[in-house]
Amino acid sequence: MCGITGIIHTNRQVSFDEIDRFTNMLEHRGPDDKGIFIKDNVAFGHRRLSILDLSPAGRNPLYKKFDDGSEYIITYNGEIFNFIELKNELIKYGYRFDTQTDTEVILAAYHKYGDECLHHFNGMWAFAILNLQTNDIFISRDRFGIKPLYYCTTPSSLYFASEIKAFLAIPEYSFEFDEIEVRKALSNVVNYEGNSHYTIFKNIYKLLPGYNLKIKNGIEASVEKWWFLENNIKETSLSYEEQKNEFKYLLLDAIKIRLRSDVNIGTSLSGGVDSSVIACAINHLFKENSNIQRIPKDLQSIFSITFPGSFLDEKEFIDIVIKEKNIKVKYLSISEPSEFDIIKSTYFSENLTISSLYPILQMYNLMRKNKVTVTLDGHGSDELLCGYSFYLNWQLNNFFPNLIYNFEKGILPAILKNFDITSMASGVEVRMPFLDHRLVSFIFSLPYCSIIGNGYTKRILRESFDDLVPFSIIYRQSKIGINSPLNSWFNTNLNNIVLSFFEDNFSKNNNFFDYKRLYQKFFEKTKLKNWQNNLEDFNQANELWIHLNLFLLNHLYIENNWKKYV
Repeated sequence: MCGITGIIHTNRQVSFDEIDRFTNMLEHRGPDDKGIFIKDNVAFGHRRLSILDLSPAGRNPLYKKFDDGSEYIITYNGEIFNFIELKNELIKYGYRFDTQTDTEVILAAYHKYGDECLHHFNGMWAFAILNLQTNDIFISRDRFGIKPLYYCTTPSSLYFASEIKAFLAIPEYSFEFDEIEVRKALSNVVNYEGNSHYTIFKNIYKLLPGYNLKIKNGIEASVEKWWFLENNIKETSLSYEEQKNEFKYLLLDAIKIRLRSDVNIGTSLSGGVDSSVIACAINHLFKENSNIQRIPKDLQSIFSITFPGSFLDEKEFIDIVIKEKNIKVKYLSISEPSEFDIIKSTYFSENLTISSLYPILQMYNLMRKNKVTVTLDGHGSDELLCGYSFYLNWQLNNFFPNLIYNFEKGILPAILKNFDITSMASGVEVRMPFLDHRLVSFIFSLPYCSIIGNGYTKRILRESFDDLVPFSIIYRQSKIGINSPLNSWFNTNLNNIVLSFFEDNFSKNNNFFDYKRLYQKFFEKTKLKNWQNNLEDFNQANELWIHLNLFLLNHLYIENNWKKYV
């Protein structure tokens, strides 16, 4: 798990200084090591978060020469969780390995299978492979977009990186908002991330989930889709009891292979159904002494966030799990952030978000301070198994098309981006068992009644794991999640920053949103510090935040004030 960069010039050689400066913008993603590779007009950079094979042999960019003379070099961010099985398969074909990494397995699989190697991978990734004979470059992003990849174009160059902020180091690129894209994002910030290869910044694009970017001869670029969810769904003929058994097997196996690590593993526990299932399943596997290969000594560290005095607080539910399973937890009580904290968290978020990511950043920072660099979390379950109340309002004949859309282009892409950006800000890798592609394909093969039934959403999850998770948690129907109590903060430490939003010329004269409407709705409320601690004002604060978010991004990225917050 790391930060990757690349530069491809059409008319000049890449200098060490430019790729080094570009790569160092992602030091937070990979604080353990750094690697640079340059060949004429192409350069790869890598910031390493050491997780598998902690020795120097695991350093990227990784070079490998094969028996037929083929030579490849890769820069890679992610994890291939089935690398042990795939490595054994490749050894049977005569491949030899010099490291204990999954990176080398990717190169061997690419040499053996070409582009089709992607279908052999169970994992999350964004990587670039350079063929040193042809100068062709193969860049790929995983099926569901768990790992990010952005690219920036200028008249004579193409740059790619794990995060948008890396492009701040490119002298020939100047950040500007794309007015059309900003308007789209403001109109529906939750659904914006997965619907287009554009971003809110001009000439910066995202490689969408399940897509490849190919560059021939170091010049000609083309984008193509390689993963199609609809092609991997087959209607099940299993009875409901058989479905439950298969679901439980797949999720437990997804957790098992995601416990493979040479460093400590933790779990973030919110008190909701999904994170509780992950925590309890790990506890079960650990006690059962299941046959899990390549696991660390410590895989039972639990971390939880509390919001004392706020209706967002879920400590009572967390305590139920902790007490019944007799596991230790490290609590982080979220105090009110300063203006500096909020602006810094916006710098890391680098995009529009529905709420401040500050609490999530703090949670992963706590993990890192406690020497945990890998965490298994419950992301993806809500989007797969209908964890939001609005799913219940969908008409049955449109249910599965809507579910697929929401999974691929709706809520999930934004969640994945936010949790990658917040975890990697502290050098922590998030693994998501619910997004094992085998489990995803199986869930989409199920009938409606297996997902919503007996008065519950997530029916098959609840009924498959009710023997491992406390009853009051597994059948819990309220949902809160990790959110920022902005409505409270707007009365206190963030009051001045909101007032400055209303007073700034950017807000008054912008072409993106209706300043007058926001002023009439929120200015007096903020000035009088009259935000209430309830759901209505919480939702209103999030509405205001999206626009405040844009104001802060303008301050950081367009007006170039980001250096104060690094």
